[in-house]
Amino acid sequence: MHKEFGKKLKELREKFGLFQSDLAKEMEVAQNTISNWEKGKSEPSIEQIIKLAEIFNTTPNELQGFENPKNNISELERRLIKAGLKDKINKLTEEQFNILISLVDNFLIANDNKKN
Repeated sequence: MHKEFGKKLKELREKFGLFQSDLAKEMEVAQNTISNWEKGKSEPSIEQIIKLAEIFNTTPNELQGFENPKNNISELERRLIKAGLKDKINKLTEEQFNILISLVDNFLIANDNKKN
């Protein structure tokens, strides 16, 4: 899996507009770990492969080169990943999520009022 996986990982990371440091932050690993994965010097654990597949909106099999990857990540999701917020938002309770949406709505309303 080493070289083929590393090539696929680098391809997806670049396609999503992420630096190794961005992906390392999202994966909670050191940047050189991402580099080693991409160079085929080491490989992620099964749990890490699953997390990578979630980040890149694909399946573990696709990530490892067994199937074609999905290419339908939204711009919003890409921005959330780059900002390191995707996992944090996914961990929110429904109540916390509703509060966050309310804050965003209020921010947008205040921003629109400044323009007018």
